Amino acid sequence: MQTNAVRAGGDIVIGSPKGYEMRSVPVPAFLEASQTDQIAGKQRNQLVFGNGNIYLDTPTHCDVWFAGARKRARLTDSSIPIGLTLHDLRHTAASLAISAAQT
Repeated sequence: MQTNAVRAGGDIVIGSPKGYEMRSVPVPAFLEASQTDQIAGKQRNQLVFGNGNIYLDTPTHCDVWFAGARKRARLTDSSIPIGLTLHDLRHTAASLAISAAQT
């Protein structure tokens, strides 16, 4: 599938990726088993998560589950910023993926 889904004004908006180019997403080996479970029984053109047909709502940095997870993480690592956002985590994941690809 060559679309993206973003939250805009509280709604999920389906559109084209930036630059209108198809992208690949590397998946680390340790996630392979869980991804296999996620796609079991789904067609190639279906979404990985959820029932395969409906885009899942994306969380915000204010959502209770994320705020709780951030708070629990800070209990063991005080260097985690109090204002850490999901977007921050996305950038970290991208940086780690780029770094891993260069080795």
